[in-house]
Amino acid sequence: MILEKGKRGRLRKGSEFQRVFKTGKSHVHDLVVLYTLESGLPTSRVGFSVSKRLGCAVRRNRLKRLLREAYRSIDERVKEGFDLIVLPRWRANYSGFIEIKDALQALVKKAGLWRE
Repeated sequence: MILEKGKRGRLRKGSEFQRVFKTGKSHVHDLVVLYTLESGLPTSRVGFSVSKRLGCAVRRNRLKRLLREAYRSIDERVKEGFDLIVLPRWRANYSGFIEIKDALQALVKKAGLWRE
């Protein structure tokens, strides 16, 4: 699945996030947490959320940019039909792009959403 530009490829509404948080499965890594829920849609949608506990706006925005780019680099290998939420953990503040990408890739594989 290629991450679509615009609104179709992303989770945007709070109700969509809450549905994934409440009924989806979580997969944990030292740097990132991944929530997954089967949506039945022809494409997968992804949302990114960064808590205010992780730092000031500059730091949070940097983390969101890193997470988006890390997901973009692996999105072609993610199975369709799922809603995903990616949350960074505190250690992600001190990690680089490659480490975050590897953590996200490991979580997608752990969740069984990786296409060979």
